[in-house]
Amino acid sequence: MDKINSILQLPKDDQNRASLELMGLNVNDQNSIVFVLGEKFDISSEAFKLLQYIYGLTRMTYRTNFESLRGICSDLGWGCMMRTGQAALMNACVKLFLPSDFHVIRGKAIEQYRTILSYFGDTFEAPLSIQNIALTGEELDVQVGKWFGPTTICHVLKRLVAKSPLASKLKIYVAQDSVISEDEIKECSASFTVPVILLIPLRLGLHSTDPQLLQKIFETLKWPQSAGVLGGKPRTSYLFVGSEGENLLYLDPHFAQATINMNESNFPLDVIF
Repeated sequence: MDKINSILQLPKDDQNRASLELMGLNVNDQNSIVFVLGEKFDISSEAFKLLQYIYGLTRMTYRTNFESLRGICSDLGWGCMMRTGQAALMNACVKLFLPSDFHVIRGKAIEQYRTILSYFGDTFEAPLSIQNIALTGEELDVQVGKWFGPTTICHVLKRLVAKSPLASKLKIYVAQDSVISEDEIKECSASFTVPVILLIPLRLGLHSTDPQLLQKIFETLKWPQSAGVLGGKPRTSYLFVGSEGENLLYLDPHFAQATINMNESNFPLDVIF
């Protein structure tokens, strides 16, 4: 917090550079290029634009005091894979269904954004809530209150989207054993007339990360169709959304915030950043 307060005392241009530096980006390299979910930014001339884009992404985090799930009222310590899955899906929906120049800070199409975001509220009524994710995980033999692995969250999101208000607008395809079938994609997408989010559960090596696979991760984050990469290390999940050189950028769910009531009109949006 002291670092953030000191940044706010700087001139605007210096604030932009200091904020990016706080994120771990190399602001001193004039040739530094950053990719975030397929968008390309030149730090030397687009620092403010990059900051706006990053702050406009939806970051789902741990929540406290939510609607009781068998006596559990917080996902602190076990819900990070679920939250990164929610964030990836929400940011994909923004790309698919909102105007290309949409930004949550500027407020254009904000009611449509609120409607989609409300599907992720922390209640049993919200179709993509932490409660419904955890309960659907039980169908895949993961107890409520236990950490999800990447494969589990992929299959859970597929099941929940199919029962949600998004069902007619969006499909999820989960690759089995990292194999993608074009025929299955065609069937899933109603002959390519409905958008499909392709999820590929993949282990990047047995004991250490395979450098060749890691390079593929960097490449996919440069695609405009990218929804990001979920994972990190056992029992710790991040949403990787971009890259700068050999560094990956991620959204971190390991921050506890109070649950908000998304059934209220004009519920606050600053708590989702």
